[in-house]
Amino acid sequence: MFGVSGTELTVILILALVLVGPEKLPEYARRFGAFLKRAKKTLSVLQAQVKSETDKTMKESGLEEVRQQLADTRDAVESIGHEVGNEVNSSLDKNG
Repeated sequence: MFGVSGTELTVILILALVLVGPEKLPEYARRFGAFLKRAKKTLSVLQAQVKSETDKTMKESGLEEVRQQLADTRDAVESIGHEVGNEVNSSLDKNG
């Protein structure tokens, strides 16, 4: 969770309890949770906008076609690699 270990999280919670007090801690926890929810929603919207603009730019510049050709070429090379591997294994099995 956010790269924080259990021990570090415990220390943070104890510090929050001491600094804020037990009465206000639930209120601050709710505020922090609401902040995280808004931040996650904002990040999601931003990612969608960036993806939309990137896709639009790729289509307008013809890069989408290049990307598809590269993906097709990659798939063909992988297929050939599997076939060669199978042939080598078959040959080794016959000779070995």
